[in-house]
This record gives sequence, C-alpha cells and structure tokens, in this order.
Amino acid sequence: FTVNVASLGASNTQVTNQTSAKYYRCTVSCPSNPDGVSNYFFMDMGSGCQCNTYCTATNAGGSCITNVSVGGLNNTTAGCSGGNYSLQSASTTLYQNTIYSFSMTNDASAITSVWFDWDNDGTFTAAEWYQVYLTGTAGSVNVSVPVTFLGQIRMRVRSRGAGNLNGSGDACTVMGGGETEDYCITIAPEPACPIPGGVTVAATSSTTASVSWTGTGSFIVEYGDATSFTIPGSDNTS
Repeated sequence: FTVNVASLGASNTQVTNQTSAKYYRCTVSCPSNPDGVSNYFFMDMGSGCQCNTYCTATNAGGSCITNVSVGGLNNTTAGCSGGNYSLQSASTTLYQNTIYSFSMTNDASAITSVWFDWDNDGTFTAAEWYQVYLTGTAGSVNVSVPVTFLGQIRMRVRSRGAGNLNGSGDACTVMGGGETEDYCITIAPEPACPIPGGVTVAATSSTTASVSWTGTGSFIVEYGDATSFTIPGSDNTS
C-alpha cells in the first residue's frame, strides 16, 4: 500500500470510485498518537448483471413463477416474491453456439416471456426475447446462445395472466398482474465437445424408438437395457 494512496479528508463519511478491482485499507491519523490501520479488503468490479442499470420491472401478482430451468439452473420458488420482483441467486453457465431448452412453470394460467441480455448492454431487446408459452401453467422454448459476449449477463423472466400482452417489447412494461424474476448467468466459450440439448426418446413400436436432440457437430448415441445401462459403457452405439 505504497502507491495510489489518497487522502480523503476529515469527513466521517468517505466516498471514492474505481475503474478496476482493487485492495483497500484505511489509515486514521490523530495528532500526537500512533496511526490506526484497518485490515484490508478486496473490492471487485462486479459484473454487468449486477452493475448495469436495468429498467424496473413492475408486476401486481398472480400467475406466479414457480420454477425456472435452463442448463444447470433449476430454481423452484413458492408463490410470488415480495413486491412481485426478485433478483434470484440461482445461476448457471451456458456455452456459446449451443442450444438449450428453457422451461418454466406458474401457479395459474399465464403468458410468459424470457429475455437474455446477450450483448450485456443493460437493455432487453426484441432480438433477445423468447415467448415461452401463451397460456397454461408450464412450457418450454429452445434458446440458442449467440457468439456475442463472454462473462456474466442478466436473464429476465416475466409472467402475466393469460390473455394479456407479454411480448418482445414488454421487458419493462408495468403489468397489472404476474411476477418478474431476474437471474445472473455466465456465458462461456463453446466447448470443444458440443453439448446436446433437449434430448428426448419416444417409443415408435414395441421394438423401436425415436431419439432427438438439438446441437451442432457429430454425436454418439449409446443405448441398452435400462436395468444395467452405464454411462459411458460398452452398450450398443450408433
């Protein structure tokens, strides 16, 4: 602590700012007495998700969000949050150029939307919006992560009673019902081995089945007896 030392004056309250992460400690000087020196602490710059000034989301309750799921995030909540808005602590990492299934549920029939601030500019645009479902209490939509920004971004999930508007331009709309949940999620580079998403298996007869998934590149499909199947294993592959 011999560089960038600043005298902040004699006021009881001191304010400073930073443009990069720094360590801090405080020295208090009194005439004719030894200096008092605090312990040090590290102040990070935070992320755009935490520090960007996003528009206020106003809802009035009802058709509350009860679960949000994407990637490794699977967040269940009971009823609407206080004030019908919350920045949830649950998080996950999504990979660029990868398709994920985003799903959510509500406690009453709702029209639902999700926005991802892909470019981390503090706004939710129509190009960053996905309609999850128009009515009902559960649904999903495929989300493709663009090669735009690496790091932590904000995801906004909004619900509203079915029959109302909740579209691409409604990330900041004052709504007379529903709930809003924001999340901080991390965007990472595309992995060398692409991650398949939305894997489903449907029986087509007593001896055949159809397997589908979303993703890019080549994949190996392994199948076998459910009672002894292991991953990875030596079962049949195609």
